[in-house]
Amino acid sequence: MPGILSKLTKKIKDQAPKKKQPWELMVIPFQKEPPRYVKKEDRLTFKLLSTPSDPDSIQYEVKTYAFDDGLPEEWLEHVTMYRKIIKGQGITTGEPSFAMLKRLLKGKALVDFERIKLEEAYTNTVDNVNRLLAKLTKEIFPDRALQKQRRSIRRYVRKPEGMTTASFYARLVELNEQLKSFPGGTDTSKLSSDEMKEILEFALPKTWRVHMTLSQFICDEKTPKEILEFCKNIEGLEAEHGSLAVAGVTDNRKSPSTKNSTRVSRKRQRDSNENHNSESSDGSKKYCPIHGYGSHSAENCHFLKDAIAKGKSKYTDRRKEYSRNDKNKKFSKQEVSVMISSACEQAVNRAIKVHTAVTSKKRKVTFHTADGDETLDAKDIQQQVEQLKLYRDTQNDKEEESSSSDSSSESNA
Repeated sequence: MPGILSKLTKKIKDQAPKKKQPWELMVIPFQKEPPRYVKKEDRLTFKLLSTPSDPDSIQYEVKTYAFDDGLPEEWLEHVTMYRKIIKGQGITTGEPSFAMLKRLLKGKALVDFERIKLEEAYTNTVDNVNRLLAKLTKEIFPDRALQKQRRSIRRYVRKPEGMTTASFYARLVELNEQLKSFPGGTDTSKLSSDEMKEILEFALPKTWRVHMTLSQFICDEKTPKEILEFCKNIEGLEAEHGSLAVAGVTDNRKSPSTKNSTRVSRKRQRDSNENHNSESSDGSKKYCPIHGYGSHSAENCHFLKDAIAKGKSKYTDRRKEYSRNDKNKKFSKQEVSVMISSACEQAVNRAIKVHTAVTSKKRKVTFHTADGDETLDAKDIQQQVEQLKLYRDTQNDKEEESSSSDSSSESNA
């Protein structure tokens, strides 16, 4: 049973939406999305000239698709493809530029194209094509996209483990170049070279930065190429020796093997805790579903043995993991019936003790059960309680009469 529950819980956790990390909330995330899959019938093929001014130059083919709706980076790549197509086909006037742009749009993007062109009353000029592209870009990007992206690049970008520094810096430069294509972006919207070097330095692992400090390598005084060369040497050291310990830099973080061993030890501990009913020779506490942790297990519980002998319930050991602090305990039907029988027996014992305490020894009310059974059901308990209440009322009336007669005799005297 615990194995099934653990598998079900794991499946629910896997299906639950995971909380995104800050770098995943960027307008254009650092991890590039895989290219969009386009069906064969939706693909568009264009033949372009390698030298547009020369009609006899070598031709080559490009394949693209009509953009409907998607991520901001997909739109920027689509705009880049559009400019490549009109340049490769030698289109320099406004009317064919508008026609080509309309051909590369569909769905929501095409509806926005028609609406914006009608609202702004754009004529067929190249400048109006650029203005319409800027309007479409604003429709796809979120509000204050440029500010959010610049802040995210400075704060959240870190070099992923397993990626080379050269690939990381290439992607960082690509993100920086895309800033000028954001809504309201210009060439001055890009991060400066000093900011890029600072981002590159603090995106590296901590051990790498410590090694830079020990080697007196100051990134502010170096060019990006020199920083990449130094990082390439560090990558070589780690690939050869496994860490920077040979350079005097150690990493106190747990390795994946250590984490796995810790996880395995915890699993073994949980598995050992599930064996509540197993007898142990070292005197450890055993578990009983009725009395909790103690000196006996379910097999040695006298109450369960008596209940099973009387035929009131059948206890089945399902090896459930219970906790006294857990408020959401789930018991089987057999365990519930056993606990109800235990509660009834305890209630009867308390009623007998109360009766013994409030009555005299000479006149004690006796409890009778049906068919000589030692255990009372709910109806018998109710009858005995009513008899006890009637008896106590009679005793009180007699005490009042005796006290009144005593007082009258005293008054006559």
